[in-house]
Amino acid sequence: MSLRKITGNRLFVLCIVVLLVAFTIQLPGIPMEGRIYPMTLIIASFLFCIYLLASKQKKEQSTDKSVLFACCVLVLMIAAYIFLLGKIGYILATLVFLYGALWFLKVRNIKLLVIYPAVLTLLMYFLFNRILSVLLPAGCWFSLNL
Repeated sequence: MSLRKITGNRLFVLCIVVLLVAFTIQLPGIPMEGRIYPMTLIIASFLFCIYLLASKQKKEQSTDKSVLFACCVLVLMIAAYIFLLGKIGYILATLVFLYGALWFLKVRNIKLLVIYPAVLTLLMYFLFNRILSVLLPAGCWFSLNL
């Protein structure tokens, strides 16, 4: 697979492989009795990624530099989101990330741009925090008690 044959689909699969490697590195921290299910999923995902990378794709088109640039910017935005998550908390970090991502992706529908991030953030917060009893980061710079 030469550099010219890297398509958007293959680039996406390579990103998934990097994510799977990160998950694999974290496996030793999981107790042995709880490690079987994640390990099975990771192995199955690796096999599926190998299959996707090796299979011939229909109508392959090389990705242009603007798509690669957009992917890199979104990866940087996600990294900033992960960093800010512990600092400013889930609600504010998610709102900033979603508004920034929608703006970067050139979503100009004002209703969608204003309502979607707020509704999604609050729904996910109440789903995880209130219904599933999963504590989401409150932030160390300040705390919101909802």
